[in-house]
Amino acid sequence: KRSRHPSWGARASRQPIRAMAGGVLPCCCCAHGGDQEAPIKVVSEGALGDALASQCFRAALPLPADGEQIGLRLAHIGDGSELVICYAAEGMDTVVGRYNAAAPPVEQVRAGQRVVSVDGRVDAPGMVAALGAGPSVLVMRRPTAVDVTVRKVNGCLGLGVTRFDGGFDVLTIANIHANGAASSTGADLRVGDHIVAVNGIRGQRQELLEQIRDCDELRLTLER
Repeated sequence: KRSRHPSWGARASRQPIRAMAGGVLPCCCCAHGGDQEAPIKVVSEGALGDALASQCFRAALPLPADGEQIGLRLAHIGDGSELVICYAAEGMDTVVGRYNAAAPPVEQVRAGQRVVSVDGRVDAPGMVAALGAGPSVLVMRRPTAVDVTVRKVNGCLGLGVTRFDGGFDVLTIANIHANGAASSTGADLRVGDHIVAVNGIRGQRQELLEQIRDCDELRLTLER
């Protein structure tokens, strides 16, 4: 029997789609139609003109088989106008896995990419609902990488970071202190930026935190 709502998570537990304020959206959803329980915002093709720049591409996901998982785990970022992909399945038993197997490398859906819209819908609940309703066209944005260098003042960076709980092993800038070292240097840092490397080291979040704690000068590689 078909469920009225998409099912979420690795164990396919069922729950309705509702308006979400932030945090991780466990969107390993199965292909069942779902009732819309939040207002849907739709963006016109013309309005997407700026978004479809060189870092963006369209991903036309195939029609899911009954009960087949989409194979994505998503989370809100920044102001919630985009979703970030925390995890993209690789197996041929998911919609995304089948799509990636046929797509050229530059148009494959990968962790770290941003979802700008799904079938023209640009609000987070609407995008998630569209993903669970059938074949979908996603506008994807590859993250922009930025390198900045910051030196601590009196051993303090003046930056608050938080763990990004979504299976995507990065730190997120949570706040920038108004009179701290990070803001006074004029470095291009923004709340919501993901720190993916510190002093050239990419690794587990704990390794990044150790670099931030132990070094006075930090070269941060950010994605936004």
